Amino acid sequence: MKIWFLNVGHGDCTIIEHASGRLTMIDINNSQDYDPATRQEILAEQSGATTLASFQAYAAMETIETKELTDPVDFLTTNFPGRPLWRFILTHPDLDHMRGLKKLLNHVKIVNFWDTANTKPTPSYRSNSDQEDWECYQAIRSGGYQLSYLQYYRGAKAFAFGTDADGLGDGIEILSPTGQLVQTCNEQGKSNDLSYVLRVTYAGRSVLLPGDAEALSWDLMVQHYGQALQSRVLKASHHGRDSGFHAEAMKMIQPGLVVSSVGRKPATDAHSRYRNCGCTSISTRRHGNILYQVDAFGNEGWTLQRNSHLL
Repeated sequence: MKIWFLNVGHGDCTIIEHASGRLTMIDINNSQDYDPATRQEILAEQSGATTLASFQAYAAMETIETKELTDPVDFLTTNFPGRPLWRFILTHPDLDHMRGLKKLLNHVKIVNFWDTANTKPTPSYRSNSDQEDWECYQAIRSGGYQLSYLQYYRGAKAFAFGTDADGLGDGIEILSPTGQLVQTCNEQGKSNDLSYVLRVTYAGRSVLLPGDAEALSWDLMVQHYGQALQSRVLKASHHGRDSGFHAEAMKMIQPGLVVSSVGRKPATDAHSRYRNCGCTSISTRRHGNILYQVDAFGNEGWTLQRNSHLL
């Protein structure tokens, strides 16, 4: 099994090549640019600037390191030419998890599309492409694009979730949300907490992928699963921000590796909190695309695109 955590700036995109040969993409962000908040975070990380004036002064020096963002569609078509996505999973309906959706559908065949019964209203658009992606998403929900539109919740059992008779399952568990949690989040306007929280297991190694889950979702998972949350690798919730860090859940998960996409300087970054839990904490912002892989015997390893000396 191979899992790529792509460097897509402020947002998420994870691609899994399962041992079965199927491909899964979880979320997409293809803005190809840093949003203003992320740009300020990078300035703070690189310059030590702490005020807007110092941000501007540092930027004027033109010393900001250029960091190439990955286009998820180009990544797919280059590395897996002609191969369909067996499933695209939208963890929750925020634009930084669906930017590039229309381009993806125009270039790659998607067999199954996972979604939740969310009632999120039309968001504010940053660009015309945001509107196109949102309208594409609504079209999918209305039965368009000739793909299988699916809504699954905790405990769902279906072909390829686990191991079928031929040993070709993909080892996916849905830990959250429940139908009731989605209803609660709809009522309270909390799109982050209705995120799909997935665990993918192969050869005894498990990777926990929690979208942007926050306190409400984590509280319910800790209550329901307890120590059974334990996983080898954690994709830090909400990109690695404090809002996705849950101390009690970390005691249960006990990951050896945490992957995030935020930097280390901003006040909203939970990097040090993850490190204090005894984890190796790495970031797509600092290290570029990150590949985690497990062979049939449970041997694991990860490859960093850059800055491996900064571990």
